[in-house]
Amino acid sequence: MINEVNLKNKVINELQTIADDRYLWYSQKIEKEIDTYIAEITEGLKIVLKNIYSQYIKLQDFGEVGTLNWIYLSFLHTSFLDHSPCYKIDFYDKRDCISEIECTELWDFKYIFDCYYNIENQIIEKLNKQTRVIRHEINDMLIQLQQKFHSLANAWIITIINNILKEDDVFILRESNVKFMLGDYLDNSELIAVYGDETE
Repeated sequence: MINEVNLKNKVINELQTIADDRYLWYSQKIEKEIDTYIAEITEGLKIVLKNIYSQYIKLQDFGEVGTLNWIYLSFLHTSFLDHSPCYKIDFYDKRDCISEIECTELWDFKYIFDCYYNIENQIIEKLNKQTRVIRHEINDMLIQLQQKFHSLANAWIITIINNILKEDDVFILRESNVKFMLGDYLDNSELIAVYGDETE
């Protein structure tokens, strides 16, 4: 029995090593290569932001919302279950999150999260070649790995948003004092950027 437990722990440790080593490899790869893709990633996010802003302007014209004050980028942790991790982007006036008017779209950060799924597939492939450890026993390991890639994505989002706001044709050029918040859906968020006069 003890030997069986040791063999099981050996498999779990081997899977954890794959997770740790591959994360390190991919994070370094992203750091080296993201400059090649950053323009495309930024443009994709800008398209989504412009689409939501167009919706918001229409709501303004109908008097349903006031001046734009808040933009939230909220990560949907449950989207990992659908193999499509993404952020929910919401635009709000001064009512902030208590507003009942929804103006939102989803945006995925495939460049980052595809790297996670590459590692997950390697882990599952090795898991399926043995019988001592079953899938639910490595759930915590995969969740920790997801959190690492989520943090990596957040760090790059901060850079991307601040770069967008420096552009001459920023999509919210007519607005002022728009706060960008980044966090988790229905959970804590932090201020990552402000467009316009912060004192207003």
